[in-house]
Amino acid sequence: MLPAESRRSWLVKIKWKSWIALPTLLGALWFLTLIVCFAWSKSYAHVGPGFPYISDIGAHPPESCLFSLMCNMMTLLVGVIVYIRYRLVRFVCDRATFEEKPTTVKMSKISVVAGFLAVAFLLIYSNFQKIYMPVAQAMGTLGAIICLLVYQWSDSVVSLHVYPAVGSKRMIPVRFGIAFLCSITFILALTYSLMTYLNFGLIDWRHWSKYSSEYASHLVAAVAEWITSILAVSYFISFAQEFKHLEFAEPPIGEKCISHCP
Repeated sequence: MLPAESRRSWLVKIKWKSWIALPTLLGALWFLTLIVCFAWSKSYAHVGPGFPYISDIGAHPPESCLFSLMCNMMTLLVGVIVYIRYRLVRFVCDRATFEEKPTTVKMSKISVVAGFLAVAFLLIYSNFQKIYMPVAQAMGTLGAIICLLVYQWSDSVVSLHVYPAVGSKRMIPVRFGIAFLCSITFILALTYSLMTYLNFGLIDWRHWSKYSSEYASHLVAAVAEWITSILAVSYFISFAQEFKHLEFAEPPIGEKCISHCP
């Protein structure tokens, strides 16, 4: 039995001032995952000499185990970053009056919904390997990127409206630029992937080489996919400066006494 003093009302308050570590850690984990899994899959000859899709470097064990683990960790980080960003914007909107406030509130709600949907699709992408469930993995990829694009565009508008209370002036065009480039590279990746599939069908990606008839389309699609992923992660990294001086406290947790508390 717990001692009497531990049954009294208590309060736990979580505070952390180092939120800058979250977007920084997300970027570091993503680039580390790409490098390690790419080298690992090459060493086992699980991908050919050509340039692979990102999903190809995490399709075969043992590198698929690390790929799924790291992607799940990064997905959790994305969810936390999306939530904190939303709370920060709402904090400003609840305490300030400005002309674009209704639009900002609406766009912040759109961004947080899109962000959490992206998290759900990223979990599908992370845990369904391409060699076993290619359709589910493709749906996870497509859904995650579309939701992330919606998040980027809506949050870029929010960044424009909440400045100078939150963020810096130079970061506004950077975020719009990332959203624009990410949209372009996504369209390229989707278009050339479909061209490759329609003209060549589904093949074993270990057989891709520069002598394949549709290798040019595959190469454009693969490079565009890599750039899209890097841009998507870079958008979250751009929050680092805003998180630097942020102090975020979760709601306190309290004990409700059922019987008389001494």
